[in-house]
Amino acid sequence: MGAPLQTPLAFNNLLSYTPPMSDTATLKAVTKSAQPAGLTLEWSDGFTGTLPFGLLRRECPCALCKGERLPMEAPNPMQLPSFKSLPPYAEEAQDLFKVGNYALGLRWRDGHDTGIYTFDYLRQLVTNSVGA
Repeated sequence: MGAPLQTPLAFNNLLSYTPPMSDTATLKAVTKSAQPAGLTLEWSDGFTGTLPFGLLRRECPCALCKGERLPMEAPNPMQLPSFKSLPPYAEEAQDLFKVGNYALGLRWRDGHDTGIYTFDYLRQLVTNSVGA
């Protein structure tokens, strides 16, 4: 058995951690949109965009949807795959919840709810969908 720690572990830095956000903006408001069915996100710099629920589900950042299915022998193992064959009802959001002070979570009709959509990731998705 090893000797006990002589000094306690310091968690003070973790308690004061502020998640990184966009250099210029923070997420200000989230509302459900009807057309397209999804989330409308508004940032403090006035930028607003809507993400359809289907896109949010296909881009779910959880390990099951992205990381655990990543074959390391793929041509580009650092490019994360996404599911291509979800049943239509899997894209129906049933609940939206806050994750800490840095992210949102969605509970889908098929019960999936492990995706943590950071505010930075949501901004990136909106920016990419607007620019597409």
